[in-house]
Amino acid sequence: MHRSGRTGRAGKAGTAILMHSLNQKRILDSLQRDLKCKFQSIRPPSATEVLMASAELAVIKLQKVHKDMIDAFIPTAEKLYSEQGTRAFAAALAHVCGFGEVIKISILSTQTDRL
Repeated sequence: MHRSGRTGRAGKAGTAILMHSLNQKRILDSLQRDLKCKFQSIRPPSATEVLMASAELAVIKLQKVHKDMIDAFIPTAEKLYSEQGTRAFAAALAHVCGFGEVIKISILSTQTDRL
């Protein structure tokens, strides 16, 4: 709650985001009663939604690449395209977005497994 109280200062509005598990729902209900407020609940984004948003941000980054840099990569891009088609471009987008490999994360142990 400390950080939530700092989202809006000096008479300005602010927004706080509270992430919780289903097991914490009772605590959240109690908190709403104590604060005499109602939180808006939204579902977390799906993996597909996260990937799509990341791809849109990657496109914005790619549009800002200087022309001279693009020209330097054209021979390699043409070779990759002739070998792999649009899969090469999709792989580049995934890499730019930080999704070069699939990693399964356990919420219980924070142990990661690379696929």
